[in-house]
Amino acid sequence: DIANAEAPERRTLIVGFHGPANWIGLPHLISEFNSACPDVEVSVVIDTWSNLLHLLQNGKIDAAFIEHSELEGLADLSGVTMKEEPICLLFPYDHPFAKRKTIDVRDMADATLIMPEPAIGPRFLHYLTDAMKRAGMRVKTVGLGNHYEATITLALATNGITCMPRSLAADYQTQFAIVPFANLDKQMVYDLAWQRAATNTAISDFVACATSLIGDDGTFFG
Repeated sequence: DIANAEAPERRTLIVGFHGPANWIGLPHLISEFNSACPDVEVSVVIDTWSNLLHLLQNGKIDAAFIEHSELEGLADLSGVTMKEEPICLLFPYDHPFAKRKTIDVRDMADATLIMPEPAIGPRFLHYLTDAMKRAGMRVKTVGLGNHYEATITLALATNGITCMPRSLAADYQTQFAIVPFANLDKQMVYDLAWQRAATNTAISDFVACATSLIGDDGTFFG
């Protein structure tokens, strides 16, 4: 009986990321995915890479955009690279380096920085600080933020300098000059990751959609 036929069961997908609401155009990706797969109900979780990794491995979320370093050696996860970008310094506009196009690491040899808390992404932050040391930076840390916005808050409060990729700081371009390192041998690499043994068919559909939409500049604006 057609009148009594049950509606098809809706699929669900929980996606995590660390960043501002419009990070690399993610709302556009989700909108396009909703159009392509209207039977999937999408939920979004914003958290640190460390917490997202824990949620992903424990099956609490289905997929997550996580910095590549945090996924190294984890045989239970699959991933595909979505975006690479340089690390930038965020300078108050009255800083003498604020008008530069790039920053030579040697010019920051004795830098005083507000840094992200290592717990955001322990492996990435370890690699980043090692790269800074190899380049001759002797960083004095004067504050830590447990989220990119907490780090920016401290920088705003103290008229200080912090570092992060442009995609995390894009909403604060009126408060800071965002200047990439010219010669730091560590970049930010974002992977879209999921459990290798996952049975949720919505995950493969989402990965396919993301892969098809990512632009040459590493954004989902199409």
